Amino acid sequence: MNCFEEWLGKNIDRIKTNMIAGEELASALASTATNLTRRDQAARLRSLKSKVIADAKFLLDAESSAKSGFTEGKLFSAPLSFAIGGLAGMLLQHENPVEAGLNAVGAALSKKLPFGTVLVGIGQGGLPGNVEVIPLSELARQSGTMESAVRATIVSKGYLLITPQLFAATIDKIEKLVLDGALSLPLPLNEFQIRIPPVIPGRFPLVPDE
Repeated sequence: MNCFEEWLGKNIDRIKTNMIAGEELASALASTATNLTRRDQAARLRSLKSKVIADAKFLLDAESSAKSGFTEGKLFSAPLSFAIGGLAGMLLQHENPVEAGLNAVGAALSKKLPFGTVLVGIGQGGLPGNVEVIPLSELARQSGTMESAVRATIVSKGYLLITPQLFAATIDKIEKLVLDGALSLPLPLNEFQIRIPPVIPGRFPLVPDE
């Protein structure tokens, strides 16, 4: 009986030791899985930031080309505007046909269209799936309205509009919080908004005014 009790005692101790080891292993595996999940989400954020910045750069380059072409077109039409204006002055017996021509050139060159505004829109779904790069100036040109009107329409649909620079800075901040375990994806818009860093003049420009 004593031998049996001794044998049972040793096996119980062994069972307890194995149980503790199993719990420690399970905890270690869970911790590893958590770390892998955090790193995977951080990688998704970096990928999203890279895509948004690349798309924004492409659209800004396109805006630069469009503006250049528009300016060249106005300069090309200026001599014709001068001639037409001068001719109109002569036909209408304007006292100074040259002045009439110069006024026509000024009108041609003063025509303005919006160029160069590219923003990032974050919808109510937040990160990572509800993020769009929005060529605001192009949309305004195509619709024949002011940028402010286009912006108001987009905001009315629940989107937050910020510059690509400010978006990138916010993503960097969120990535660190994800790695620390303070946040996880998906991240709704309201959580994104409260992580936006303070705007420093000249560093993270706000949405430009009209």
